[in-house]
Order: sequence, then C-alpha cells, then structure tokens
Amino acid sequence: MANSVTAQAAHQAHPAYTFFMEGIGMLFALFQLVGGVILSFGWIPQIIQIIRTRSVADLNPKTFWSLLIGIGLMEVYAVSLAVEGVGYAFLITNSMSLVLIVVILLLIFRYRHTVQSGAGK
Repeated sequence: MANSVTAQAAHQAHPAYTFFMEGIGMLFALFQLVGGVILSFGWIPQIIQIIRTRSVADLNPKTFWSLLIGIGLMEVYAVSLAVEGVGYAFLITNSMSLVLIVVILLLIFRYRHTVQSGAGK
C-alpha cells in the first residue's frame, strides 16, 4: 500500500503529468464555456419570437420562474467558485442564462394580456 502511494505521488510530481492535467483542466473549462454559451444563447430565439409576435399565450410563467430560481441558486455557487479563483466560465455563462430568463419573464409580464388580432374568431 505504501509503495503504491509513493509511486502515485512521484507520478503526480512529474512535469509531464502536471502539464497534461493542466491541459485537461483547460479543455474541460473550454467545454463548459462553449456549452454554457450554447445553452444561454438558446433562449434568444424564444425572446425574438415573443418580441416579433407579441404573444406569450403558449408560455407557462411557472416554467420560467422555476428556471429563474434554479439558475439563481446555481449563480450563488458560481460566485463562490469565482471567489476561490476558479469557475469563471461557469459564472459568465450562468449569469448570461440568468439575464435571459429575466428578459423572458419581463416579456411574459409585458405581453401576458395582449390579444392577437383575429383571435377568437
């Protein structure tokens, strides 16, 4: 047991191992950043459709309130990571999602009573 721990410690201290692990960490941070941007920007078509049609009839506000609460709680975690000096990509993309969900909720509030012309005929 002691030999395997010693061998593992020696392996982890090797410069090539350290370089490899830092590269993997950067790769995972890049995956998180790209994935987070895609998830955040995924809300933009919905926002454009609401603005263009001025209709939110098919949107359930409870869904977006739930998303706001969930993303808000994740934002607290993202800030705690950033304070520790890590997780900046998570903080950036989570903040983008939070802002876009707030925009959707504001649009739902704005257009919730808008009646489409020709509706009900």
